[in-house]
Amino acid sequence: MTHLAKKNMIRIIFACLLLVMFFSVSSCNSKKRQLLSACLTTEEKADLDYFFRILMFENHGVFVLFGSKPICEMFLRNTESKDADIAFQQWFDSLPKNKQAEFKARMKNKTQEEIELKRNPYRGWLALQKLLKTLKTKRFLFRIVPLRGPGRYELMLINIQHTSLVMAQNYTAFRSAARMDFNPIQVTLELQNPDSIFWKNIFSCPNHITKGLLFGFGLKNSIFGDLRLTYSNTNVSSELKKPIVKQLKAPSQVNQIKDGEGSPSNFTIPLFTSIEGDDWVEKYEKEKVEIERIYLGKDLVEVTLQRLME
Repeated sequence: MTHLAKKNMIRIIFACLLLVMFFSVSSCNSKKRQLLSACLTTEEKADLDYFFRILMFENHGVFVLFGSKPICEMFLRNTESKDADIAFQQWFDSLPKNKQAEFKARMKNKTQEEIELKRNPYRGWLALQKLLKTLKTKRFLFRIVPLRGPGRYELMLINIQHTSLVMAQNYTAFRSAARMDFNPIQVTLELQNPDSIFWKNIFSCPNHITKGLLFGFGLKNSIFGDLRLTYSNTNVSSELKKPIVKQLKAPSQVNQIKDGEGSPSNFTIPLFTSIEGDDWVEKYEKEKVEIERIYLGKDLVEVTLQRLME
């Protein structure tokens, strides 16, 4: 073999080594991206998948992760709580006989699958908590607050940037509802604290403008929503309905998605009443298309975790 041939051979071998190293690194990086749920058991990952389907696709959490919605909420219950079963029985026993009969009649119209959740959604929350001990979220917060009755919670997913921004842009409205001055970023971070005076004032305030803004309905919809609720028992209410264009997604349509069956191909845009001249419907429809693209052909749990941990 000539000297020139040897040099060419060395170059080819070197190039091959570089390619091998490149693909090895790419493969490692790919594996690392798939390891976010690696510490979970198969059962825990299934629980987390079920929890994410309810939070993200049935309660519009994906619009908080990938869209413009500042906050979403879901009501979480621990179906394995014995105290919760006792509390339900006590509540049922306290009903008048005719109300008990009505409740039983409604339940007969539902299949057992509809009455009972396929999984305990609280277990999915516990699986996520296990991950959050080592994986930290930077752009998002979770708020969980116990409700009346054992085993019941209100859970919120918060986009820190969107929530801070909507409060800064509507500072006067939030200051009036909270009855205090505030720093938008600081109070957003306080959302995890159930004892925050600021948020107690916001969520207990009869003014629904700030709540509408936080849940992503836009200023126009929030103002008209507040007016309709304020004057619901007066003749003014019928006048307020005139600018309304349509109600987005009738509740019966939303309820067709059973708990845990939401998915990237089976979810709606956030439910609210759209008024004339409002562009939020178009915005959410565009975001929905992009969200479907992001999840297409991918692991639902991993895509959601990757976004949470960015």
